[in-house]
Amino acid sequence: MDVPAARDEAALADVASSAERLLRERGAAASWLQEVLTHLGTGVHADRAYLFQNVRDPQGRLWMDLRAEWTSPGIRQIFDDPDNHLHPYAPAFTRHIDLYWRGDVLAELVRNLPEEERAVLEAEHVRSVLSVPVFVRDEWWGYVGLDECRHERIWTDEEVDLVRSIAGDLGAFFGRELAERTAALEDDRYRSMVEHGPAVSYIDATDENASSIYISPQIEALLGYAPQEWVDDPELWPRLLHPDDRARALAENERHNETGDLFRMEYRMIHRDGRVVWVHDEATMVRDERGVPRFSHGVMMDISERKRSEENAAFLSYHDELTGLPSRSMFDELLELSISRARRHDAAVAVIAVDVDDFRLINDSLGHGGGDEILKVVADRLREASRGRTWSRAAVATSSSS
Repeated sequence: MDVPAARDEAALADVASSAERLLRERGAAASWLQEVLTHLGTGVHADRAYLFQNVRDPQGRLWMDLRAEWTSPGIRQIFDDPDNHLHPYAPAFTRHIDLYWRGDVLAELVRNLPEEERAVLEAEHVRSVLSVPVFVRDEWWGYVGLDECRHERIWTDEEVDLVRSIAGDLGAFFGRELAERTAALEDDRYRSMVEHGPAVSYIDATDENASSIYISPQIEALLGYAPQEWVDDPELWPRLLHPDDRARALAENERHNETGDLFRMEYRMIHRDGRVVWVHDEATMVRDERGVPRFSHGVMMDISERKRSEENAAFLSYHDELTGLPSRSMFDELLELSISRARRHDAAVAVIAVDVDDFRLINDSLGHGGGDEILKVVADRLREASRGRTWSRAAVATSSSS
């Protein structure tokens, strides 16, 4: 027999309002979803209320996953085994996939359903079913439904509208939850990049000392001072600047604060243990919606190894790698410069050539390693004996004929 379908509209509106308030204020923890379904089921005097979410298995097949369920006294739950909360759409409910994607509502007597659907629902003692799809960001997420198990029931338009309203509230909530999880994931990724990447990331105030608002943990390995020390001491950055670079760095910071242009500079800083550290520093000005500077956001990288390589390359371009004496190129340049200076001042220039006798014998008897050691000894003695004068490897004859 049919249960009278007319319900008090004010009571149904109260159910919708309660469900919306629960989702807005308390969130979608399992207990609160349970409470939403309890309000829904008791409000319309149904036997069962439930929420299913769509999931896919590793093969891509679509399943329905029971997120929450309420049943009236004496009505068994959908799944006999509480650990089993999954059911495939195919084959029995394949029709529902297209139906829900279109946004359609299923409000039927079970005896009128296709045979495969009817067999599953009758095994759950369902006589009438009402289910509405839930959409999250225009994607079909799952569905919320009601079952009547004791009697057949024709669902009223008001009841259908109520379930639609709750489905909309659920979709809006899960959309917010997805956005929050996505934002948290992005925040975690950014934090991981900032705190574990190769560069120091920082946020500075727009003052003359570039005082630190935030600085990432890598700064301690770079300069020996913990992040909190930077935040607590607004004058730490200028104090650690190398004396030869301080004026230039402070001037560049002042220009950056005044114009908002990019800060980009390579300069030296002093580590806590006293050693010199070269850094490449870049920062951009961050402004508020009115264009007022809020802070400077930048990155700093250790370029000491690169600077050492550059300095070594520059040194080797004018010096002999083995002895450290100036190379033939530098010898020629200095000789030309000395001659020009002597001509202007009516002076003289002297060039002394030193030959290493029997150098072939040294190589043949001691090997090239021994010969190299002899050359280094000769170079050291020449430097000691002629402070203030320039010696070149070119002046040390090392040909095999010597």
